[in-house]
Amino acid sequence: MHSCEAVFQGYEYGRSGNPSRAVLEECLASLDDAKYGLAFSSGLAAVTGLCALLESGDHIITGDIYTVEQIGCGFSC
Repeated sequence: MHSCEAVFQGYEYGRSGNPSRAVLEECLASLDDAKYGLAFSSGLAAVTGLCALLESGDHIITGDIYTVEQIGCGFSC
């Protein structure tokens, strides 16, 4: 018999996390023997997450970044 009571099961919204993403993040971390792995739902989310780790004066060294090439400019965190 099903209850109408809402029970939180660890995931509220697909973009903020889901069981498949959790497994992917664990697998990515294990590839580099890292403590954590991160997967993002979009490129902008990934850039925002990266910028949150930086402090004033830090630099990012990258290869091709598709979005930056498309709009013809850099980005600032």
